Amino acid sequence: DDSEKYLEYVQAAFASEGMDKYLTDHDTNTLNPDIAKAFCSRILYSFSESSTQRYLKEKWKGYSDVSALWTELNAHFRHPLFERASRSKLWDRILRLECTELSDFTRWYSDINEIVTKLTALKSIAVTDEELLCSFVARGLDVQELKQDHKKFLKPSAVPFRKMLENLREDYRAQEGKEESSTATANATRKSRRAK
Repeated sequence: DDSEKYLEYVQAAFASEGMDKYLTDHDTNTLNPDIAKAFCSRILYSFSESSTQRYLKEKWKGYSDVSALWTELNAHFRHPLFERASRSKLWDRILRLECTELSDFTRWYSDINEIVTKLTALKSIAVTDEELLCSFVARGLDVQELKQDHKKFLKPSAVPFRKMLENLREDYRAQEGKEESSTATANATRKSRRAK
């Protein structure tokens, strides 16, 4: 997860400055050697504070072509061992996710979706197990207003996991609407009593 974030960060940094051609085009680097070398130094400097990746600064210090360095970075950070570690971290995150209040739901829902999407991208075999995903949701979801939905995740179902999650979000929205409506009604009642 961290390695993927790092690669996304580097790509976004170059793209935001309109310099992303340096990451992929050898000729751009050859035509602008001073800029390419400066970019390489900057990328390598980003490892200075890392306790686990600091050695890469020394390993790749001779690079002056960003596209070649970018190829090395991708090969290094997308190595199967990194992917396995990333998958483990994501499963650890999903195990720790909890939603005990209705007000926590949007963050929890967003986190679940983000993790499942990343696990799918990392080709996690376990993420294809719908029953397993449902059990994680059932374990982490403990909101009184969504108890009926909670039970659906505990029973075998022909409904795909993503669809069940989407249905859960719709029920959350309905609950939010009820709360807003009852708050508005209570406020209106108080105002009319004061007016009398």
